[in-house]
Amino acid sequence: GKLTKVADEFLLAGNFFTGAIPSQLGQMSLSKNFQAMANLLSSTIPTQLGGLEKLDESFLIHQNRLSGTMPTQLGGFTSLKSYFSAGANGLTGTVPSEFGLMTSLNSTAFWVGSNSLEGTLPTQLGQWSSVRTHFWVEDNQLSGAVPTELGRWSAFKTNLRLYNNSFCDDVPSEIAALSTLSSLFGD
Repeated sequence: GKLTKVADEFLLAGNFFTGAIPSQLGQMSLSKNFQAMANLLSSTIPTQLGGLEKLDESFLIHQNRLSGTMPTQLGGFTSLKSYFSAGANGLTGTVPSEFGLMTSLNSTAFWVGSNSLEGTLPTQLGQWSSVRTHFWVEDNQLSGAVPTELGRWSAFKTNLRLYNNSFCDDVPSEIAALSTLSSLFGD
């Protein structure tokens, strides 16, 4: 059936649901939240979920059994303000540079930690000028240098988690110099 009449939220958290995330969910007309975390969902993240570009609060798919790469289409969440969370799954590949387009992300959390992501963090994430707390990319296989562009996060206050990766250099001085930063967890 059609799911296009849903108004604000899709809340499916903590129910031990199994199977794949249906691609048809990307056709819903949601304006606030998509929350399918803490289930037993498996397979890949459907690219069609990028069709939820009107979300303005949260996109939460953490603590499942998802695999494959993070679709670049999720970078289209340009109105998302509070939470983007895909941590504690089995995701591979890179953090897409398109995620830098989520410039409204300003409140609480970006979590893609505890996966098997690799490659470098995209410099485009430096465009998140109003992000304030919880940037978690810990427990992956990320490499290269931590982008100095993250030092543009002048409003960032706490919980920058970079540990258990393979970053090649120290934390850039631009990030360490953030006057509001109260906790940095690196290797």
